[in-house]
Amino acid sequence: MGNLLPDKDSVNKDGYSPEYIVLGWLDAATNFHRCYTHVITYVSQHVPGQDLRKGNPLDTGQFPIGQLHRMLIQMRREVEMLAQDMGQGRGFTKLSVRKSHKKLATHTLFLNRLTYQAQLRLDLVSRSAS
Repeated sequence: MGNLLPDKDSVNKDGYSPEYIVLGWLDAATNFHRCYTHVITYVSQHVPGQDLRKGNPLDTGQFPIGQLHRMLIQMRREVEMLAQDMGQGRGFTKLSVRKSHKKLATHTLFLNRLTYQAQLRLDLVSRSAS
């Protein structure tokens, strides 16, 4: 993986190296995907016959499952917005590279926040089920 300590030429104004920012984003994206998979697996196992990919709200009357389903929709929308946001930058000038790193750092925060929220909700639902 190499040295993650920033060198003076690659540090942004916040003191983080581009490598640190990218690795943080990769870690956040991995955790987000893992959590998303756990949530969709849980919901699909506990609500038979629902097509979760369509984004239809659940009419089961089970508040926690409906809450998890809404979390899935929110997670999906956030990923779409983040992808669209990153796709807006065209060209690779130093300014756009710096902006891209700033966007990645911001996206990392969003992904970590959503992952945390989803983990909490999944934990609450699984505790109430047992």
